[in-house]
Amino acid sequence: MCGISGFYGFRDDVLLKKMCEIIRHRGPDQEGIYVSNKVSLGHRRLSIIDLSENGRQPMTNEDGSLFVIVNGEIYNFQGLRDELLKNGHHFKSCSDSEVILHSYEEKGVGCVEDFRGMFSFALWDSKRDRLILCRDRIGKKPLYYWWNGKRLVFASEIKSILECSDIDREVNLEGYSYYLAFQYVPGAETIVKNVYRLPPGHMLILEDDNITVKKYWNLYDIKPQSWSGSEAEACEKLKELLDESVSLRLISDVPVGVLLSGGLDSSSVVAMMSGAGAKEIKTFSVGFGEEGDELGYAKIVAKRFQTDHHEFTIKPDNLMNLLEKIVWHLDEPIADGGAFATFLVSEVVKDYVKVILVGEGADELFCGYSWYKLSSPYLDFFPETIKRRLYFYLNTFYRGWENSSVIYKKFEGLFDTTSSNIDFLSRMSFFEMQNLLPNCLLMKVDKMTMAHSIEARAPFLDHKLLEFVVALPRKYKIKGLTGKYILRKVMEGILPQEIVERKKRGFLIPLDKWLESGLKGYTNEVLMDDSSFSKNFLGNEMLCKLFRPQRGLRRIEYNILLWRLLIFEVWYRFYIKGDNIHERKNSLI
Repeated sequence: MCGISGFYGFRDDVLLKKMCEIIRHRGPDQEGIYVSNKVSLGHRRLSIIDLSENGRQPMTNEDGSLFVIVNGEIYNFQGLRDELLKNGHHFKSCSDSEVILHSYEEKGVGCVEDFRGMFSFALWDSKRDRLILCRDRIGKKPLYYWWNGKRLVFASEIKSILECSDIDREVNLEGYSYYLAFQYVPGAETIVKNVYRLPPGHMLILEDDNITVKKYWNLYDIKPQSWSGSEAEACEKLKELLDESVSLRLISDVPVGVLLSGGLDSSSVVAMMSGAGAKEIKTFSVGFGEEGDELGYAKIVAKRFQTDHHEFTIKPDNLMNLLEKIVWHLDEPIADGGAFATFLVSEVVKDYVKVILVGEGADELFCGYSWYKLSSPYLDFFPETIKRRLYFYLNTFYRGWENSSVIYKKFEGLFDTTSSNIDFLSRMSFFEMQNLLPNCLLMKVDKMTMAHSIEARAPFLDHKLLEFVVALPRKYKIKGLTGKYILRKVMEGILPQEIVERKKRGFLIPLDKWLESGLKGYTNEVLMDDSSFSKNFLGNEMLCKLFRPQRGLRRIEYNILLWRLLIFEVWYRFYIKGDNIHERKNSLI
């Protein structure tokens, strides 16, 4: 895991240095640059595999015509390296990143189809005057860019791109509206006007002063419910793929641990690690001292597998400062409250390990959220249009504060209501794997762990595992009203039964308490300030209404919207207004 940045079409050595420096937290171990009049590449290194000087980036090939900077890991690099050595390639390091160079020499841009991992990279082919940006299939690693028809600027984080003075700091108004509904901005656009995400499973090729964004992997190429084997065969295959995925993610030259919540997903990761022969597994759990903390369940799992368990109860002293740090590192407004837990546990974990395994992706893949019950055979008599409306509300708690018809139309476009060969369960799962995961949950994990220079790996999102599970029949994912059926089946006899049978429970932060006490004055001050973007956009009357005491569902809706507005407004101060960002950077880090 590292940070990459660079640009094409001009030279500015001072800018490149600034772009690297502002994402130093992503790679505190080393900085490397390549500069020419046409392209500049910058890299901040977090050493995970091959800790020697040989792993320094940018890396180049034998004749010095190719240069690459990489964020992430190619887990199957050892097998690829062996094949490339047989074909006469020469390696200067034992790093997984160098495999990308020689694979490109061998196969051109098609080499990416061989990579199994999490990655974003930039590769400069000086012979062809070709720059390639590429992002992994699921979008585990971020990659943003800005293009004005002549100049391209790219980086692992938006804050690095905004170091370029050519780029106007403007809010994307459509993105703002989508953010208020979804708690993140879906699609390729970001909250910053003219700054884009490279979508998961895509590469951007800049050649002859033109860019082409090309898809190399498509979730829709997998046919849902096409698996024809028995339940026993499905369980056996799933167990095999889980074992393989976890084993691949244990490859590291630095210590590896697990974020253990006590839920089915992270507990399964611990079980697979134990089964793979991992010794002295380090597990980490966090709670806020609130009713509903899962620390007790995490202890049960830790005891079963005799892990080196570390438990932390966190009661933040200064919520305002903590919130500002988290928003600065999130890089774009993401209102998932779980960011607090991930940030705070990572702050402690950094003293023990440099790599952590996480359970992200299992809910979207195995259909673990409560709203997946809408696809239960018991509810097949409901028209899909009604179920889709319910799904949208349960996903967003969005009642239609503004532009409601436009927002819902956007949702329907993303949800895919037209493909006749995809069932409603798969539509929900696909929507989340293409939007919620890469644009919200995985960015939360990436940014919050990298804030403390920690690499997070997600075994459930191995693309071979994902392709298998997507093809399974509905009855193996949700049975009656029980989600994650086949994962529970596989883990029977491996995990304690009380963990196997646990219902889905998201990580609970005391959001209502914070908004109504600890952060109340700060929220009012930020949102009601005359320079508040949200006040000018939504109007004073609307904001005043949100601050009035409410009960029941309306209280939940109002507090969720207040939280989204607060996160956005703090982000706006940093990233658009630029409130003393460079003077305050050290305190935010």
